[in-house]
Formats: sequence, C-alpha cells, structure tokens
Amino acid sequence: MKRTGIGKAGLILLISVILMGLSLTPGPSLLANSSFSGGDEVASLSDFLSSLFQARSSALMESVTDQADFAFLEYYSPENQALTEFEKKRVEFINQNWNHLFRGELLQVKSSLGDFQVLSSGSDGLKVVAQESIQWVWKPTEMVRDLEQYEGLNRWKEELALCSDPIEKRAREESIKVMEESIRNYPEIVTSYYSVDHVLQLIRNGDPWLVERDGYSEFYVLTLSPSPDYADLFNDLCSFYQSKLNSQREEAQLPRSSSNESISPDGLSPNTYCRNYAVSYSRQWALGHNPFYGNLEPTDCANFVSQSLVSGNQIFDNRYRATYSQGLYVADLKPGDLVAWPDYNHNGYPDHIVIIDTSGNPPLYNAHSSPALQVPLPSNPPPDNGQQTYWYRVYMYDVY
Repeated sequence: MKRTGIGKAGLILLISVILMGLSLTPGPSLLANSSFSGGDEVASLSDFLSSLFQARSSALMESVTDQADFAFLEYYSPENQALTEFEKKRVEFINQNWNHLFRGELLQVKSSLGDFQVLSSGSDGLKVVAQESIQWVWKPTEMVRDLEQYEGLNRWKEELALCSDPIEKRAREESIKVMEESIRNYPEIVTSYYSVDHVLQLIRNGDPWLVERDGYSEFYVLTLSPSPDYADLFNDLCSFYQSKLNSQREEAQLPRSSSNESISPDGLSPNTYCRNYAVSYSRQWALGHNPFYGNLEPTDCANFVSQSLVSGNQIFDNRYRATYSQGLYVADLKPGDLVAWPDYNHNGYPDHIVIIDTSGNPPLYNAHSSPALQVPLPSNPPPDNGQQTYWYRVYMYDVY
C-alpha cells in the first residue's frame, strides 16, 4: 500500500508549552462570563438540558433492545425538519448497525450534562453550548482470549520470525508482549465514554424550552455526519472553548518522557516507543486536558495523540515524520497504535486521529475532539456518500 506524508493531519504538532490551562467544574455548571443569570433560570435550563440528553440516550437504548422510539423529538421544534429528520436517522442508524459496528450487546446507555454556557439570551430564546457525556455499557460478542486463535497476533509473530536485525527483533518482541497482555485482559463488560459538545438555539414554548437548532458532531461514532446546524454554529463552539481558558497556569503534569530517566526496556534504544506509557497517559487524559499543553478543542485530536506519543518516549524534532497508508485489519492493531479517519471533508487529509487503548475484537481507542475513552473501533468506517472507506494506519519510523 502506498505511504503518503501525513501533512496537515497534524501528527507533527506543536508540543511547546501553552501557559493557559483549562479549568473545569465537575457536574453541570453554568460557566462564568455568561449573559444568563438567576438561580431559578439556571436550574430550569440545567434540568431541561439534562432531560434532553437523557431522552436521546434512552431512544438509542430502546432502538437497540426493542424498536425505535422517537418520543424524544418532543424536545425539538417541528419547524426545523432537517434537524428532526437527522435525529431520527441517528436512532435508526444505531438500530440497524449496532451489532455490526461494535460487535457487542448493549446493556446500558445514559447521558449526563457537563458544563454549559449561555452565549446570548433574549426574550425569544437562548443560544447555549452544553457538553453531553455519553456512557454505554456493552458486552463483546466475539471476544478472543486464546492467543493462538487471534489472527492479528499470529501475523505479527510471522513477521518477527523473518526479522534478522537484533534491535528491531527486540522491539517487535516487546510490542507483541504488550499486545498479548492486552488481549488476555480484554474486559468481559466494557464501559465506553464519549463527550459531545452541542451548540443549541432554544426557544420558549410556554414554560419548557424547545430546541430550534443543534450543532454537534459525534465524529462518526454514533452518526454518519455532523448535524445539519453544525457548520453554521461551529464558530460559537470555538468561542466557548476560548472562554474557558484561564490566564494562570495550573499545576501541570509533565509527560513521562520529560525526565532524564530512560523508560525503554533493557536492550533497546533510548528512543524506543513505550506503548504502555502512551496508553496509560491517554487513559488518564482522555476525558480531560493536561494544562501543560493547553486545550485546542474543538480540534484537539492530534494534540492529544501527540502528547501520548511523547509520554511513550517519542521525541518530536525536525527529523520526525509519520506516514500513513490506507486500509488495515483492526485485528492487527496493538495498544499505542495510531488510526486516522477517512477524508470525509474531501480536503486531501484524514479527518481525525485516535490512539488504540486495547487490542481485541473490536479494539478500543482513546481520543479527543470529542473526548473518548475505550470506545470500540468498527472493522470499517462508515461509507462516504455510499462509497466504501478505509481506516488509515499511521506509521512512525522505527516503531514496530
């Protein structure tokens, strides 16, 4: 397969220190600098958003276990038919494709409201940014714990047998060891977390609110495309994140490899990629942001992956360059591998990048934009306007 320079996919990301950290308040809270005030109004809005998100999750659960239920559309204005149709298709997509995409039995799904901020308010309604935290519990249906039967692991062992370079052979042995441990420890019940940012235009309908517009993107996890309002409201989302930056640097955790202590296993070069360290870092910060690096949301995926690589002993300099090739077997993925999304935007570059957390069937990944922890990676990405698409494997020099 042809390898091409990663270019703007952003793997060679700025790793310099950003002195402004992110300050988050746990639970649903109205952020500062809001044009909306009043205890009763805040409580009412918080209750509405919490109910809205939970109703959407309940619809997903019902669609998988029984049949699609669209009662949650009562929260939406019927005037925006494009949005209500999009929400229907989201539920139908999950109903028709859950087992195929995620190869597991859905046991529970629920949503909760995170931080929110009112961007503008008037007599006719509100514009608000709200974070929806989605948690789903599922049981893999095709789990393979017998290492001899795991095809991807056997392919890596075949390549190892052909390797003659002692340094490379040792590195490959370490990678296979990490993969074997990951497969053995694949959880019988998986809890996946995913966070979605919504830009909502709300209007009054008597006492309750109605959703007039909703701009969000689930990065092809639960939907095939961003919502119809996403492009128009994207700048509001960027303003939301700017407002959350704090001018005082918080106590920062440096990457593991920032010390002078070598973390490479014995017999390997000091720059050997330490997959377990990279994965451990990605788990710790998947649902948050390390203030040492700052926060580039809503486009923080490459920043987050780069941080994980640094923590895994990958040093970025002018010589560093990653390449990618189209197409891969997800069974071949090892913890710490990088996978890029197809070019759904048709700008010549992959749209998104994640780091593999756990090998298995399906493999689990961690990411930012939107924050994701142990989310299952389907065998194939969703099609692009009916055309088959492929994951991109990201290659780093001297990483096996």
